[in-house]
Amino acid sequence: MRGFLTLIKICKEKRKMIMSLAFADFRKRFVGSYFGAVWMLIQPLVTIAIYAFIFGPYGFKSSPPVPNVSYTTWLIPGMVPWFFFSEVMNMNTGILQEYQ
Repeated sequence: MRGFLTLIKICKEKRKMIMSLAFADFRKRFVGSYFGAVWMLIQPLVTIAIYAFIFGPYGFKSSPPVPNVSYTTWLIPGMVPWFFFSEVMNMNTGILQEYQ
C-alpha cells in the first residue's frame, strides 16, 4: 500500500511532464493520418455499428442477452472497456520495442 501511495505522490509531482509526454505522443500518433484524431472516435463507432448490425435485431442471434434491453445498449458497455484494454496492450508492445 505504501508503494502505491508513493507512486501517486510521484505522479502528482510530475503531472506536467506526464501531460506533456502524453500530448506529444498523441500528436505523433495522429500526424499524417487522413482523419487525424477523429479516427480515434470513428474506428470504435464503426466497429460497434457493425456488431450491432450483424448481431442486432435482424442478425445472427437467437434471443436477447438481457430481456427488455436492446442488443446495442447491452453491447456498448462491454465494448468500451475492451477497446481501452486492447489499445493499451497494443501500445505497450510498441513502447517496449521502441524504447528498449
